[in-house]
Amino acid sequence: MKEFFGPDGTVVTVLTKCGQLIFATVLWLICCIPVITIVPATTSFYYTVIKSIRRDSGYVAKEFFRSMKRTVLKGMLISIVCLIIGAGIWFGRQLALARSEEGVNTLLWVYNLLAVIGACILVCFIPVFSRFENTMVNLIKLSFVMAFRYIYISLPLAFGVVFAGWLVLTKLPMLTILVIPGAFCYLATFPVEHMLKAYMPPASEDEREDEWYRQE
Repeated sequence: MKEFFGPDGTVVTVLTKCGQLIFATVLWLICCIPVITIVPATTSFYYTVIKSIRRDSGYVAKEFFRSMKRTVLKGMLISIVCLIIGAGIWFGRQLALARSEEGVNTLLWVYNLLAVIGACILVCFIPVFSRFENTMVNLIKLSFVMAFRYIYISLPLAFGVVFAGWLVLTKLPMLTILVIPGAFCYLATFPVEHMLKAYMPPASEDEREDEWYRQE
C-alpha cells in the first residue's frame, strides 16, 4: 500500500502528471491565441509532453518556452502557409459541394483527399519540427515521407485530432479542453516516437546514454 499511496507511489505520480498535462495545455492554449502561433505552440506542447512529462526531464514551463523560442519564427511562417492552404481547400470544397448534384462529385473528393493528406503531413511535421534541426524544406520532406510510410499511424492521428476537437467544441463541456488535448498528446507520443526513432541517427560515442529522447 505504501508503494501505491506513498510520496513516490502510483497515485501521486499519476496525479502529478495530470497536473503537469493541464499546465502544459494552458500554456498551449494561451500561445495559440494569436492563431499564427498555432504551429510553434503545438510543437512546444508536444516537446514538453514527451520530454518533461513522459520522460521526466526538465520543468514544464521552462521546456515549453525554450521550444517556443527556438521554433516561433519558422513556426509562424508555417502556420500562415497552413492557414492559406486550409482556407483554399475549404473554399474550393464549398464551391464543389454547391455545384455538385446530391453533394457528390469528383472534385469534391479531390478536396477531401487533399485535406486528409495535408492533415497527415501536419501531424507528422509537429513532432519532426520539435525534434530535428534542419532546413524547413528538409523537415517538410521528412514529414511527407513519414506520413505515407507510417500511414497506419498518421491517418488515425489526424482523424483523432479532428475527433477530439469536435468533441470539445460540440459535445462536451468547454472545460474538457484543459484535459483532452493533454491526454491525447500524451497517448500520441507512443506511436509518434516509434516513427521518429526510425529517422534518428545512431548514438555517437560522445553522446550520453541517458539522453531523454532515446529512452523507452
